[in-house]
Amino acid sequence: MKKIFTLFILLLAVSSVKAQYEFMPLSYDYTKLYESSLYGKSVDLHTSVRPLRKSEVDSVVNVDSTLLALQYKGKFFQSWMGRALFSHHFIEVRTKDFDLSIDPLLDFRIGKEKGSSNKYQYTNTRGFYIQGRIGKQITFMTSFAETQARFQDYVNEFIDSSQVAPGQGFARDFKDNGYDFANAFGSISYTPSKYFNIALGQGRVFIGEGHRSLFLGDGTFNYPYAKIETTVWKIKYVNVWTQMRDINKDLEVNQQYRKKWMSAHYLSYNVNSRLNLSLFESVTYGSDTNNRGIEISFFNPIIFFRPIEFANGSDNANVVIGFGASYKLAEGLLAYTQFALDEFVKAELFSEPGSWRNKYSVQLGLKYANAFGVKNLFLRGELNAVRPYMYQHVRTLTNYGHYNQSFAHTWGANLYEAIFQAHYQYKRLVADLQINLGSTGLDTNSSNWGGNIYISYNDRESDSGNKIGQGIGVKRVYVEARLAYLVNPSYNMRIEGGAVYRAQTYDVPKNGTDYKRPYLYVGLRTSLFNNYYDF
Repeated sequence: MKKIFTLFILLLAVSSVKAQYEFMPLSYDYTKLYESSLYGKSVDLHTSVRPLRKSEVDSVVNVDSTLLALQYKGKFFQSWMGRALFSHHFIEVRTKDFDLSIDPLLDFRIGKEKGSSNKYQYTNTRGFYIQGRIGKQITFMTSFAETQARFQDYVNEFIDSSQVAPGQGFARDFKDNGYDFANAFGSISYTPSKYFNIALGQGRVFIGEGHRSLFLGDGTFNYPYAKIETTVWKIKYVNVWTQMRDINKDLEVNQQYRKKWMSAHYLSYNVNSRLNLSLFESVTYGSDTNNRGIEISFFNPIIFFRPIEFANGSDNANVVIGFGASYKLAEGLLAYTQFALDEFVKAELFSEPGSWRNKYSVQLGLKYANAFGVKNLFLRGELNAVRPYMYQHVRTLTNYGHYNQSFAHTWGANLYEAIFQAHYQYKRLVADLQINLGSTGLDTNSSNWGGNIYISYNDRESDSGNKIGQGIGVKRVYVEARLAYLVNPSYNMRIEGGAVYRAQTYDVPKNGTDYKRPYLYVGLRTSLFNNYYDF
């Protein structure tokens, strides 16, 4: 028994080289470790499909070397305990044909919101994150986390109204004004050649260069999906098929939440190493009143063929199409844009710009890696505008959402938003600043001004004269500053503290109570996926 245990310990510490897992964590905090290398003028890489593939990123920058460069020297840090805590995966098994790593997934945080009736806010997350490789072509990952939390008041109000913790699924009541929820995701990836990757999983996909995506974001709860990435010459073509849920009890059939499906196609073309053009299409299809399932034509892989809309009628399919572009203005400086279109009438677009049918959204942004020659300084400025009724549909079941959240912009629709972000890292010290300034028009229980995507556009207030911000006008300010010490770069364990200021003010005071609150927090966190509280 003693010999077996000794052999197991040797396997855990057999190598200082990291395993070749295919997909990187879908986390801004994690990707910032190497992302500055991806925006060089000569780099010919498709960076708008995330999570990024490690084999592709390694063609530009060796991720393992980036992580190993942060290692501490000394006898203790080279021991198994020192490596597990400060530089390598917590548990690591490596052989010629098989790799396995197991890491803790934690978020222990405590904070205080001034003006809240709750004495303090907290997050208590415990879980694990497992990655592995079988042979040279198959990789896998799986993760599970359980959380009890009490959030800032505006997040608690969102959970009470939507039934879900932002991006993390159903939330049950827990003790005094707290919530209990669990989050699981995983995938298996098969790469038969350098041209193809096939992935099956439960998780999220992000398409775009921005903090937000107007095509497909990662702000919702996880969903089952199948994904095929085809990379040939200067082209990357992505097919994604998903199954989603509408958790509106009014739409239940036989006391079961209604299913819906989305098929998305994304074509990314690198004209050269500086200019990228892209096309996007998604088709959302809901089960009918008999809950009979999906039509086979849904699995068509060809972009813009749109078979479902024509075969099954427009009431059954919601089509969103889009155009994207990015251009490297200078070394590390990337300008990007997205334009998404849900529906429009050409004649009304120019003669009647306020028509409700003019449903579109626009994004403009700049991001600057190694800004002004300062290594590891990342800056971003982004503008988003989403017209009223964008992402709504004639049937609420076929809107562009999942688990009561939008698949695109986190706020929904009928909004303007400006974002500024700054990130700087010196060795293991990290500083972040984010500022969101925005305005939106809210709906009421009896009105549909185009902000809530979970209302049918047949219930709209007006056919004409529509403009962004109509309804109950609200201005939003969100400012967050964070300082962190990176305990372990391999699984992004960090000790951090931060301050948040959020303000929500109504244009007409009688329409609601203004919210202006500062919030301070400290914590220990494993940051391997994104959570969005900037709303």
